[in-house]
Amino acid sequence: MDHSHRPSSIVHHQQFMNTSVVIPSYKRQAALLQTLQSLQEQTTTDFDIWVADNAADENTRGAIETFNKTAKVPANYLPEPRLGVHYARNTASKAAPGELQLFTDDDMTFVPGWVKAYQDAFTQNPEIAAAGGPIHIKYEVTPPAWFTDFLATKAVNPFGYLDLKKPLFVSERGIFHSGNMAIRKSVLMARGGFHPEATGNIWVGDGETGLNHAMWRAGDKIAYAPDALNYHHIPDFRMTVNYLKRRQANEGAALAYNAFHRKNLSNAQLLRYSAKLAARFPRHVLGGWLYDGRTDTRSLLIQLRTAEVRAQIDYAFKMMRDPKFRELVNREDWIAE
Repeated sequence: MDHSHRPSSIVHHQQFMNTSVVIPSYKRQAALLQTLQSLQEQTTTDFDIWVADNAADENTRGAIETFNKTAKVPANYLPEPRLGVHYARNTASKAAPGELQLFTDDDMTFVPGWVKAYQDAFTQNPEIAAAGGPIHIKYEVTPPAWFTDFLATKAVNPFGYLDLKKPLFVSERGIFHSGNMAIRKSVLMARGGFHPEATGNIWVGDGETGLNHAMWRAGDKIAYAPDALNYHHIPDFRMTVNYLKRRQANEGAALAYNAFHRKNLSNAQLLRYSAKLAARFPRHVLGGWLYDGRTDTRSLLIQLRTAEVRAQIDYAFKMMRDPKFRELVNREDWIAE
């Protein structure tokens, strides 16, 4: 059932909202423990934590059990055997009791007032359905010069950096990133949950962007909460050309998902989509590999566009070959599973 076209009829009366922090995790115990420790340093303890262990790992369970022995705010462990970050987020959201749900990732840390900033924003602005906050980047090692120079062009945003440099405001066209967002549980359920994103090494869809768009269609109010700042930690293996290419290929898959979702396209239509892309970007389909590994800005842009275009074409052919994948792309409600 498609919930995204329902008018926004959810009325919020709470003066105080129970709060749950949801963290999907996938085999990154050290980073996850850093995130959990940062949450212990919040100015409030009036929240609970839910870790959704994607493709559940006993090492993660054990690390959390050890952490909880000294934690001010212990983490609830929730195994999610199905591979896919959307499964982890949606499953944890249903299990977590908080009406205000804060979503982040397992490689984030926070300013001490992060939780309180969202609690205050929703309490003082009861019309808010969801909110996003700024995300700053924290490199774990000094990045190479070519890397920072390229990111400075703002041609890509691979790490979700966000800072609108504005005071709190509320809009029907607001945005949020899954690494730093808050949403009323009732709204998330009504809008069908998070769309698919990464499933193992396969990028399926548009994740929180699809949820964001569903909320726009419903007329939900979305806020920007500037005091809810967190930091995305970037290790050295993400500061490479190959990593940027993989990220841009994921963007291509998300573009394909947007083009195909809800459309029920035939194989002939999918083939025409691929042919039009190939005709529009022949150099990227046939010869982008000539620039592989180069780090000047022009060569990087060509490599990333090549990765994006090829990912879109591969996505279309996967839909033609795989009926289960086609069903996945056309699914409307992700929270009901």
